Amino acid sequence: MISKTVLRPLKTIFWAAFILTISSVFVSAANFEYYFSINPQLKVSKKINHFNISSRNRLEYHIDDKLWKYRNMLKIQYKLKEIISIWTGDEIRYSFKKYQFFENEFLAGCTIIINKSFSSDIFYDLRQIRNKNSWERAPVLRTSLNINF
Repeated sequence: MISKTVLRPLKTIFWAAFILTISSVFVSAANFEYYFSINPQLKVSKKINHFNISSRNRLEYHIDDKLWKYRNMLKIQYKLKEIISIWTGDEIRYSFKKYQFFENEFLAGCTIIINKSFSSDIFYDLRQIRNKNSWERAPVLRTSLNINF
């Protein structure tokens, strides 16, 4: 017998955005790089019981370097309370200039909803970056403040 939970229709949410970002990237202890990018993106998500599974596809155009990159983030989120959820995900990055995947990030953290417009993420990022023929690992503890309009 198939349970009623499985037979419920699955709702799929599509979300698209066109974003201009100013980002800083940690290069070394004394050096941050800043870049401007345009990020058209499409996000598809499904809620199954208490879990939200999403896939965000982003094309990234770096204005300064004239580079195109593709990013995909697969994320699974579980809501603990009304304002707190935990999540894990994996993001891959592809360079159209080098014709190869050049970065992969395993992510795990929590989101705290402050109000309708603000939320904050605290998360662990195990970043793997391709240098020539090998991959280098960099563990990073990250935070973000998210503003929704």
